[in-house]
Amino acid sequence: LQSRFPFVHFIANKENLGFAKGCNLALVLSTGRYVLFLNPDTIIPEDCFSRCIAFMESKPDAGAIGIRMIDGSGRFLKDPKELFRIRLHLIQVIRVVKTIYRIPAG
Repeated sequence: LQSRFPFVHFIANKENLGFAKGCNLALVLSTGRYVLFLNPDTIIPEDCFSRCIAFMESKPDAGAIGIRMIDGSGRFLKDPKELFRIRLHLIQVIRVVKTIYRIPAG
């Protein structure tokens, strides 16, 4: 790949460190004005990068940008924090129901 893309700095790790650690390693070595973290299975609209750059250029105080994710059927995906809050709420409800009705665990 290096010969096909000489302008790209490839980082070879001895083991798979996962997406987040890989991003952190790349961030330390980055020299560009903008850094993009993109999962390999992401499909993006044609104007995504130009719109993101235009936003960043229009907001000089901005340090980062996030986008709304859309699933395969065109629906917006929920914010992971929101899903986590819903999960915690459900766990609390289940605990209350178990306490009221004394449902044995298992």
